[in-house]
Amino acid sequence: MKEIVVTFNKKRKCALFAIFISFILLGLFMLIYSDVLTQYWVISSPWTIRFVGLMCLLCFGMMFLLSFRVLFFRKIALIINDHGFVDNSSAGGEAGEVKWSEVTNVVNAGNSILIFLKDPDSFVHEKKSFINKRSLKMNLSNYGTPVVIQMFALNSYIDTLERQIKDRWEYYKLITGENMDNV
Repeated sequence: MKEIVVTFNKKRKCALFAIFISFILLGLFMLIYSDVLTQYWVISSPWTIRFVGLMCLLCFGMMFLLSFRVLFFRKIALIINDHGFVDNSSAGGEAGEVKWSEVTNVVNAGNSILIFLKDPDSFVHEKKSFINKRSLKMNLSNYGTPVVIQMFALNSYIDTLERQIKDRWEYYKLITGENMDNV
């Protein structure tokens, strides 16, 4: 069967970029002009405003740095083929290559697709990057699986992508003779 390639939605990538930059600038503004802002805000302590500005700068600056590669250099988010799929859609916790033989279930969770695996812990430990491992562990604790495909930045509808993933998984099970109970 033909390989399916899912790209990023450029408008949403630009919107994310604008949001990150806006909050970084807001944090800088709050740090620099905290004394002036105390005259106009309910918060009368410049240290509180500086703290909020610093937190804003750190959080959104870190998110921007983690997603910079995805926002500017990565064109392909997901590749689905007969052997499995390659997930490069996340900024820090991309799953990478996932073989169909490892998959136990595919679930549509509203704004994301959850791919459940036979041995999720070993899948996480195979990853080399600390940030990637940490992100996949967070997915595992929050969703019950490390492989979570977020739909926000993808150029596809969730129902279409879910159907494509399930069809390829079913096709794999059909040609390999694996059990069809989990479909």
